[in-house]
Amino acid sequence: MEFDVETLRPTYRLIIGTPGKSNAFEIARRLGLAEHLIDHARNYLSGEQLRLEDLLKQLEASRVQTRAEETAAHVLRRESEMKAEELGRRLEQLKQEEGKILERAKQEARALIQSYRQEMEQTLAELRVALEQVHTDKANEASQLAEAARHRLRSMQAETAPSIASRRHLQKARIATDRDFKAGDEVLVKHLGQKGQLLDDPTGGGEVQVQLGALRLGCRLEQLEKLVVSKPQASQSGFNLVNLGRESVPLELDLRGQTVDEALLRVDKYLDDACMAGLSSVSIIHGKGTGALRNGVRDFISTHQHVLSYRLGGPGEGGTGVTVVELRR
Repeated sequence: MEFDVETLRPTYRLIIGTPGKSNAFEIARRLGLAEHLIDHARNYLSGEQLRLEDLLKQLEASRVQTRAEETAAHVLRRESEMKAEELGRRLEQLKQEEGKILERAKQEARALIQSYRQEMEQTLAELRVALEQVHTDKANEASQLAEAARHRLRSMQAETAPSIASRRHLQKARIATDRDFKAGDEVLVKHLGQKGQLLDDPTGGGEVQVQLGALRLGCRLEQLEKLVVSKPQASQSGFNLVNLGRESVPLELDLRGQTVDEALLRVDKYLDDACMAGLSSVSIIHGKGTGALRNGVRDFISTHQHVLSYRLGGPGEGGTGVTVVELRR
């Protein structure tokens, strides 16, 4: 049975495997017995009894210390377990908060991307409208320039060309078999349907200057045909027009590969020739592409004096790559 020397009372704890010891000297000291009497009584003990007493005392002290350390270790282990539980709870909370933060970030990112997408779509729509406006403005400007050029050309023809009656007396031109061009030759400018006179010999690059009435024009040899005139006569001021019959004006005009400005000049000349030749319907081939050439041509012919109506080509006529034009008779 364990005995508490401090309180002089038993603890009522049964300690198995540890021999007990006499606590008479400690009890006497606590009760106030003189120290010299206690020492004198201790002298009656043998050496072995004293050593045993000391050993038991050390053992008891070690046991008490071990028990205290066990208690402290138990307290530390319990505190560690509590801290581990607390850390586990905090870690779980952090994971939950992290998940919530990531979800909010994803939602904000999706909302931001949606906002950017809407802004981009709106910007693209505005750009398309602006591009359409630019194309429309350019087409209108080109149409106005072509119309002004056509009016200037007709004014020059009215001032310098001979009358229709006198044109019947112009010598009919024939195409020469050779292509040996030199200064002074009479030539036909094929893309204009007019004849003129070479002002100089061709250059090494195949270019030459042609006099067309009051106009001086630079051409390439592949744009010209050499003419044979049986009886040369002095050219009057103005344009010498080649006699155009129905068979000399094709039923279609191919504009593919040309700019809008180049194409409009050719369309104006072609419609004049087709109307003069008595054609009732012609086809203008502008191709599909981006639609800029098609729109420019359709805007131009919509106000042309020789055009009665126009439409896109049907099946077998070229579809949207061709515009069929009905001419005024």
